Amino acid sequence: MIAFLSIPNPKLGVLFAIILYLAAVSPGFADVVTLEQAVEKTFEKNPYIQIEKETVTAARGDYQSSLGEFDWLYFFGASVEHSNLPIGDAIQSEQQRRQNAQNTQISTINSAIGSSLPLVTTDVPSENREDVVSLSTGVTKKLKSGVTLTPSAAVTDFKNNTFPAEVSRSDVRLKIIVPILRGAGTDVTTANLEAAATVLETARFSSYHNISKDINTTIVSFYNCLAAQQSFKLVQESFTRAEALLVNVTRMVEAGMLEPAFLNQATAKLYNTRVDVKDGEIFLYETRQALGLSMGMDAQALVNPPLPLGDFPSVADLAKLNQVSSVKLLDTAKDRRMDYRAALESIKAERILLKQAENHIKPRLDLTFQLGYAGLSETSPRSINSFYDNVKGAYGYAGLNLEFPFENNYARGRYRSRASALASAGLSAAAAFNAISSEILIALENVKMLVTQHDLASKSAERYKAAVAFEKTKYDAGESTLNALIDIEDRYIDARLTVIETRRRYAVALARLKFVTGTLLERENDQLHFHVGKIFGPQD
Repeated sequence: MIAFLSIPNPKLGVLFAIILYLAAVSPGFADVVTLEQAVEKTFEKNPYIQIEKETVTAARGDYQSSLGEFDWLYFFGASVEHSNLPIGDAIQSEQQRRQNAQNTQISTINSAIGSSLPLVTTDVPSENREDVVSLSTGVTKKLKSGVTLTPSAAVTDFKNNTFPAEVSRSDVRLKIIVPILRGAGTDVTTANLEAAATVLETARFSSYHNISKDINTTIVSFYNCLAAQQSFKLVQESFTRAEALLVNVTRMVEAGMLEPAFLNQATAKLYNTRVDVKDGEIFLYETRQALGLSMGMDAQALVNPPLPLGDFPSVADLAKLNQVSSVKLLDTAKDRRMDYRAALESIKAERILLKQAENHIKPRLDLTFQLGYAGLSETSPRSINSFYDNVKGAYGYAGLNLEFPFENNYARGRYRSRASALASAGLSAAAAFNAISSEILIALENVKMLVTQHDLASKSAERYKAAVAFEKTKYDAGESTLNALIDIEDRYIDARLTVIETRRRYAVALARLKFVTGTLLERENDQLHFHVGKIFGPQD
């Protein structure tokens, strides 16, 4: 903070003021940044820009999730089952009867041919013990046409104490499900994916617009700070002149050339300029803070925020500005305003989802095909042999599945909701472009007006400069009063401050015009760039 406590020696006071001013603007005390550097830092450090990038990343993740609907899905299943169930008395008696009958036949054969075939002596089991081991594997793929393919293979091993052989059964099949009504067609099946793609584009366009808005904030902050810096310099000059005036008046009063009352007047002038210095100092610091904040500086760096380095853009020729076509600017905005492009993408997404909702009103009618073969093996290793042992040929299956909700309120309600969303999106886009058009027209007129204002302010400052020189000559010749000289010098300072303010407003208005037309930033390979020459160059 600059503090003026007392000035025992007016010359030292002048020197002290100059030193303080240099301390305030010297790069050794605060970093200086050009407009390009400020924008570059904004791209790199501004947290809101980083949030916009994360928003696009999240939308890209949602799009990737939608792709998962058409991924290959591998499945594998394994199970082991053991059962130990009792066998009823009637079943045991029947099995014993069959065994006795079999032994009677064997005895008859032995007697008839003199053979010695062994009799069946196995005990009739009182329980049914079974072990089943099953393995299955396959993949499922949903095509973008809506058809689902599921090739699979399964094998099952059986072992039962009531059955003499251990068997293995294999099953290889291809299952095809073809939607005929609901869910049929690429445009319907891929609706979620296409909608996610448009949502990603919407997020990308919205982020471009919001980043452009953040960059515009930095540009405005830069020129606000530059104006505060230049205004502060004028206030410092005014303070220096007030000190010099006090020195001269003091000498003239001491020499008896002026009444002592003039000393009070000169001292009051010095005090007033001290107040102006303090106001300018705090305002400059506030604008430096705003610039540093928009650049993404952290709390530690904001302790010593930067100062702008550079000048305002040159003011365009009004005749050339009057030749700018408003229609052309509006046409440019249709392609370059990213928020409007995002609104158009929203319409596209709603149109895709509406078509899907319309399809879902239809009944579901799916045609299912299944083709495969089965094998059976009683040899070892059974699980492998069953794929080619006892294969009797292919089997097939075809069927129709119908789902028809009578009232179908869910699908009809979704269609009505989507139709309304599509209409709202169209109205929102139209309203957005109307607002954009108004912004452009206002911004263009504002730039033109500020060109005229700057011209008038510059002429006023030149006239006041000449008036100050003339009044000073009169004062030195004793033909004018000190009040008149102070008054005309104050008016000259005010005129110069007005010139600075009009230059600031012109730079901000020009940046605003570029922003509302979508031309503030250039997009190259999905990356945004700022080229100061294209924004504030001579062609503007």
